[in-house]
Amino acid sequence: MATVTFSVPTSVATYLNDATGLSAVADGGNVLGPIIDNSANHLYGDFEVFLKGVTTSGTPFVSLYKILAIDTSSFSDGSGTVDPPAGTPLWTHGIVTGTGDKRVTMTVVMSPGTQRFLFESRVGTAMSAASNTIKYRLYSETVA
Repeated sequence: MATVTFSVPTSVATYLNDATGLSAVADGGNVLGPIIDNSANHLYGDFEVFLKGVTTSGTPFVSLYKILAIDTSSFSDGSGTVDPPAGTPLWTHGIVTGTGDKRVTMTVVMSPGTQRFLFESRVGTAMSAASNTIKYRLYSETVA
């Protein structure tokens, strides 16, 4: 029987923070992150969304969209001002209602080459102005 093992993950890197657009994001707002060059062909990425001291209401959630460029430069639709096509989030995660820090994590399948990720906030109010982050790490698997 084959054994699957995971590679040592890359160091955790900050993908987005207050300085790169996560400051006071409005409810329904989008933030497009920088390009991730996956030329090392990692199979998986773990992402963590941390929202500092937000007061959520209604049915709060956050979504992450993968914005691909199969030719390394022509990315699919989605930006800070243009919503990605409806029904295409890579991942949507509910957020607990109430006041306080919120943290959610997810694992995604990475594509080879260049890609970006778009964060969408639907937490019911504007996010706080400081200490919000999205971090990630990449890794692969081997079968022996």
